[in-house]
Amino acid sequence: MLHRMSIIMICCKKKKPVSPYHPSPTHGTTQEDSISNNVNPSTNEEDITSIETPKITCCYYTLQYCVICFFILLVFCIGIFIGENITCSYNNEKSVAINNFSLVSSQQIQNILTSYSTLETTNYILDTQYMATDYQIMQKIIKQNTVSQNTYQLENFDCDEFGIVMMSNIIQLSNQENLTNRLAFGLMTGYNYSVNERHLLNWFIDNNHHIWCVEPQTDHIHGHCLSSDFEIDMYLV
Repeated sequence: MLHRMSIIMICCKKKKPVSPYHPSPTHGTTQEDSISNNVNPSTNEEDITSIETPKITCCYYTLQYCVICFFILLVFCIGIFIGENITCSYNNEKSVAINNFSLVSSQQIQNILTSYSTLETTNYILDTQYMATDYQIMQKIIKQNTVSQNTYQLENFDCDEFGIVMMSNIIQLSNQENLTNRLAFGLMTGYNYSVNERHLLNWFIDNNHHIWCVEPQTDHIHGHCLSSDFEIDMYLV
């Protein structure tokens, strides 16, 4: 009886499954046998696709990276090309020969402004010496300046912006021409009684120490800034 029960227990005993990834250690097996035991002979097409998917994804991101780098390089080259063209056209536009100039000191400018103005004004003379040149040369410089081509916009680009940009361009021109001192070209403000509002103009001094007023919105130059309609209260140079 005991003999029959032992036979039944042996027959009913289940064999423990062996995982393909964790094979059970067996005696007498070589390394090649262990590797061969890890291979699943039932590998189907879905398994192959899942293995190749990371490779396809890697190639996709590599291609995307190359395209982005190409466009960045293209934009960079276009920016350099445009920048060089703008610089060249700007330099050609400002290629007015400044000659026959003379030095004028800050004290001389102060005396000129004092004698020119009929009312007491506030004068801001920022440097100790300036350059003065002929009226004809200044006329050419102002005509070649493109500030007057801007569109007038109240509070955004009106009289003060026109004048400030004009003055900045003249300062930059002085630097480009390697002048030891910048041209005596500045700003003036006052009250325009004809329209009941404040206004800003440019002005410069020529070799004869005469003051000329410039309307930066039209490039118009006139030698009589003082009138019954316009009262100047500030000069800056």
